[in-house]
Amino acid sequence: MVLVHKGQTDMADRYLVLAGGYDTKNVGDYAMLKLFTELASEKGLGVKLLSRHDHEVLTKVYQADEIIENFEFENKEASRGRFFRGFNVGENTDHLGSLVQHLLKSEGLVIGGGRLLVDFVDGVMRGPLSYWSTLVTICKFLGVPVHIYAMTFIGLRTDRGKEFVRFIVENCDSVGVRDVKSEKVLRDLGCKNPNVYVAADPAFALDWQPSDLRSKRVAVSVRYINDDYSGMPYERYLTMMGWVVDAIKQNGFEPVGIPHCYYGLDDPYVDDRTILADIKQKFGADFVQEEWLDIAQYNDFYRTTCALIGIRRHSMLFAAASGVPVFGISENDNAANACADIDADAPIALTDSKDVVCSRISQFLAEHVSLRERQKNAFQDRASGLKELYEQAPFWP
Repeated sequence: MVLVHKGQTDMADRYLVLAGGYDTKNVGDYAMLKLFTELASEKGLGVKLLSRHDHEVLTKVYQADEIIENFEFENKEASRGRFFRGFNVGENTDHLGSLVQHLLKSEGLVIGGGRLLVDFVDGVMRGPLSYWSTLVTICKFLGVPVHIYAMTFIGLRTDRGKEFVRFIVENCDSVGVRDVKSEKVLRDLGCKNPNVYVAADPAFALDWQPSDLRSKRVAVSVRYINDDYSGMPYERYLTMMGWVVDAIKQNGFEPVGIPHCYYGLDDPYVDDRTILADIKQKFGADFVQEEWLDIAQYNDFYRTTCALIGIRRHSMLFAAASGVPVFGISENDNAANACADIDADAPIALTDSKDVVCSRISQFLAEHVSLRERQKNAFQDRASGLKELYEQAPFWP
């Protein structure tokens, strides 16, 4: 293999390699991708996505210039008992050579955005932290700059996870976090990288048309809650969502489920529509059944609603961008931080009782119209100057 260094690349072909969760059909990530590719285009830079899957939407809608094959297996079943793809006896390694060439010719690797650096799954060359650590290590050997973009950090479960995150953060040229709590998490871990900066979630740069709030439809977002992910059995979470649906109906409104993630490849429950189908069967709440991968469709949807009661971070930000009052359900700091960013009331917790859930939803629905202005002002405060801040971010060459 012949290594080609960045100096040999034509200036007209300058690009960044972006690595994130963009291949998991989580539409919240697409808001971050949209801003990144738009700003790169304005600067005359290309964006090449490092991805497990070559989803057409990434190039057709969100304007990535190329999809680079990464070293994950196509699905979880194929990866069982094995290291990353290309690191097992007898496997083809052409994709690894191609990745090295793309990195060497690039202006740098950007990791993000989202909540990627978590230790729910861990192991030698398995799981997200091992994946990101391997990428950082490759770049370190090659002399390729590494940056983190629009990341949320939450508390880690394991000492090994903490070591991984420290290693990744300390070996980045810059680290962008979406809130001050994330910066505190890093400092509490002992990260000493001086180039950590706070910039609000890129979704705050969305300039969408507002709802008139005349509808009686209340949007409901979900995610797969289970013992492994949050320590709560799925059936218990489903029961709680039944309380949410009933409370909405009892206050004279119509609940409508809105999926934000469609990645059911390894587990059908990672596709929000599977959860919403269970809720419909048990509690009679309708939901959007189509796969919407263009985030403009979400503005069209939220404009037909009067409120959101949701657990997904970007459901809250998409609703707020559409002028729709938000009431959150929080399973960790990621959703709670989004509520704080839009000045929404403190979210209900997964462990709250039925009485607490129903009474707080009733209070929210009684006041939702009056909450709009407060949340709108908070959203605009976060949005003010945000695009300019990202235009000057340190990951641009």
